[in-house]
Amino acid sequence: YIEKYLEDDVAGAHKLKLTATLDTEAAYKGADFVVIVASTNYDSNTQHFGTSAVETVTKLVMQYNSNTIMGIKSTIPITFTASICEKTGSKNIMFSPELLRKYKALYDNVYPAKLVA
Repeated sequence: YIEKYLEDDVAGAHKLKLTATLDTEAAYKGADFVVIVASTNYDSNTQHFGTSAVETVTKLVMQYNSNTIMGIKSTIPITFTASICEKTGSKNIMFSPELLRKYKALYDNVYPAKLVA
């Protein structure tokens, strides 16, 4: 199944500017905001999430641009955001839970659901 909204963006139906690079300095140096989406596999033996990939990206961002705002969109333990802020000395790291529907990820990010009380 293809995500229709993403397919339209790639085809140019929407105005979306994406740049891909493997150059970490180029990616982070001038960034105002970095979204960290990294694997955090759950280890059933230790009953912990592996957060090393998120920590690695956080350190790289800090190395090239310590003022950028980082949003973590990975599954992480409850106390992880506070501990990574403490480790790095950054107050610009936040967690944004991933609440996306299958095959609607881009659409759900562009048009997030509104919660009504």
